[in-house]
Amino acid sequence: NTFTINVVYPNPIINSITPSQIPNTQANTLSVSGSGFTVNSIIEGLDSSGNVIGPAPNGGGFFAVLNTNSADVYIPQGYSAGNYQLRINNPGAIGTNYYSFSIIGLPNDPTGLSVSLT
Repeated sequence: NTFTINVVYPNPIINSITPSQIPNTQANTLSVSGSGFTVNSIIEGLDSSGNVIGPAPNGGGFFAVLNTNSADVYIPQGYSAGNYQLRINNPGAIGTNYYSFSIIGLPNDPTGLSVSLT
């Protein structure tokens, strides 16, 4: 006999990001609150042109420590000033809302990003 177990992840929802504005002259941590986050969640960010600047954990951009209702998202120094959006996705469940934050300061693109999700 065989059986299959299907894991169904909730649709993650972001309720707030604090602070909503950060400088690009230093590394910063955004506190994200919401619901439906899992250890398998992927943090995705978009710049003002719609270019993906994540996702974590597989490609750079953010470092996040998650529990079911919160994430601490590390933003390295040096991102270009502008408006950005953040979304959290679960396997098979795309986040339904982006949440905005701004980076202020001198324009400069980051390099050498490392990502870990725990």
